[in-house]
Amino acid sequence: MTFLIGLALLIVDAAVVAWPLYATWPFLLVTVGAGVLAWAVAIISHRLRFAWYVRVIVAVLAGLLIGALLTHADRLTSIGAIVDAYAGMLRGLIAGWKELLTVPLPAGSYVDVLVPWFIVVYAGVLLALSLRRIAWLSAGVGTLPLLFALAFSSPSVGAVALPGVAVEYVQIVLGILWMLGAFLVARGAATSAAGSSPAGSSRAKRPSRRSPVSLSRRLVSSVSAVAVLAIAIGVVAAAVVATGIPGTRVALRQDIEPAQTLAVAPSPLSLYRESFVNSQLFAGTALTYSATPGGDRRIRLAVLPFYDGNVFSAS
Repeated sequence: MTFLIGLALLIVDAAVVAWPLYATWPFLLVTVGAGVLAWAVAIISHRLRFAWYVRVIVAVLAGLLIGALLTHADRLTSIGAIVDAYAGMLRGLIAGWKELLTVPLPAGSYVDVLVPWFIVVYAGVLLALSLRRIAWLSAGVGTLPLLFALAFSSPSVGAVALPGVAVEYVQIVLGILWMLGAFLVARGAATSAAGSSPAGSSRAKRPSRRSPVSLSRRLVSSVSAVAVLAIAIGVVAAAVVATGIPGTRVALRQDIEPAQTLAVAPSPLSLYRESFVNSQLFAGTALTYSATPGGDRRIRLAVLPFYDGNVFSAS
């Protein structure tokens, strides 16, 4: 139970960080659906004692069949739309990653951009459940959705914010949530591995010299100490990041998005005034105008309502 709670905290933390990427209700459906589907596949494969290659086949088929419906849930209005959803699932396995980097954020449910998020959550939860006897590895793969959210986000969109709450405090809470989730996952995996040790091992035969009450107290105290330490480390790390260490945040989108360069240029009015100062401009004909008989003889000019001297150019 501890393992599942920690894994759920990791997914919730990643979903909060990834919300600015999508900002649409199908994103929440994909997050919950991918986690539940991965849990169901892992439980069924374990109960039926499937071989490793059978587990891989079942996981892939379940991900494709159910994932197509989850990632295109807002477009399932007909049989043809369902067929298009399965085609979009296959297309999103390859092109969805590129689309998520090139479309403006928030991407919503545009085309197949939800497919990469489904794959990361589904694979992360499924691998964490399958490798739960290896504490550090299960906690690592459970963090895959968070790494995805950080890598595919954009500094131009902004961080997760709550009304009336400073962004720094939100980041600190997310850091604490991640540390707590990773600790619970690692702790649950270690407990599961210890509980599944062979009955004939020397550790199982060694008699206990302490009472059950003493052992339980020592266990509670040690777990509490490690939890406090993990939360403290998370608070310090999140606070340091929130205060802004010199440097820039790096994301994959930075190499894709066109950079906006702010340049200062002279105003059109100053250029117009310079034309009167430079007498060489009056040496030739500056403007020739002809109108048809009975037509409009006025010359219409476009005038800027204001000019601040700033010119944006995309490169």
